[in-house]
Amino acid sequence: MKNSKEIVLISWSHVDLAFVEILEDKYNFDVKIIRYKHHNSWNSTSRSYSKNLFNLLYFVFKTLFYIRGRVSIFFGHHLCRIFFIFAYFTKKSFFIFNELPSLKRGPISYFDKLIFKNAEHTFVSNKTRLNLLKVNSFDVSKCKILENITFANPCEMKERVFKNNAIFIGTISNKRFGNHASEAIESVINNASSVDILPSFVDRKFKENFVGVTWLERVPHSEVNNLLKDYEFGILSYENDSQNNFHAAPLKIYEYVNMGLRVISLLSNEGIDGIKKKYPELFVDIELNSCSSGYTLDAYKRARKAFLTEAIETNKNFANSIFLHS
Repeated sequence: MKNSKEIVLISWSHVDLAFVEILEDKYNFDVKIIRYKHHNSWNSTSRSYSKNLFNLLYFVFKTLFYIRGRVSIFFGHHLCRIFFIFAYFTKKSFFIFNELPSLKRGPISYFDKLIFKNAEHTFVSNKTRLNLLKVNSFDVSKCKILENITFANPCEMKERVFKNNAIFIGTISNKRFGNHASEAIESVINNASSVDILPSFVDRKFKENFVGVTWLERVPHSEVNNLLKDYEFGILSYENDSQNNFHAAPLKIYEYVNMGLRVISLLSNEGIDGIKKKYPELFVDIELNSCSSGYTLDAYKRARKAFLTEAIETNKNFANSIFLHS
């Protein structure tokens, strides 16, 4: 067997994407993952900016020492900015913007445009974001789409009893549940048999307390799928208070659909609406009515397969690109 070659993934996220599995299984790469973690005080009431700055600087220097001469993948727009100056000279660096670059005129936007113009390999998470960058004078000639799907092999969809129940999993903050989304979820609460929230993180400034919602205890990410299979609907929520939210490309949509749930997007959203238009069988509105006029379970299964296959294909293409340039 051919000896494995090491690839380094430097990530701001704490979940793996499908390309990691593909690189390891298909191409026999050894993927070394280095994750950034905020200082322990960051999410407390006594947040320390100085400690977090020192923590970040230590992380950067430690990472720079490790990635020398290695093919490196930077996942996260902040990490792309931090490491671009040092890493792009190797021509073996891949920059994944999981959130939009800055579109407002100013030094950060100019720097982001410099990255897209000069880096050989840049990626964004959906077509609407790619088009938005083009409209805002970003050079996207070398930019490709890498969808944020966390698995390379979808689960087998098993027959089950639908319970008319809904769940939200993910970050709880005012950017996810501001006034508009909080109002929209009331309709879901009124029409579903139950609505549960499984928070991965609760922002310290979030004060909303939804009536009629059950808050679940956190579980390890490896156990989320086992939990999701007992629900009929999965909730997505983004306040349209920024371009990044309005052109969202959430991880959770893939996890919901993978486990056979139909998706509720609380507010209109350019990124999610693009998927809804192409695959209406996967969505219901906030009153739990199907977005497809001719919905059947078989139609859902066909749309589910096509949607997940398309997302996984972008990860296969990404892994192949790394193989060709390593």
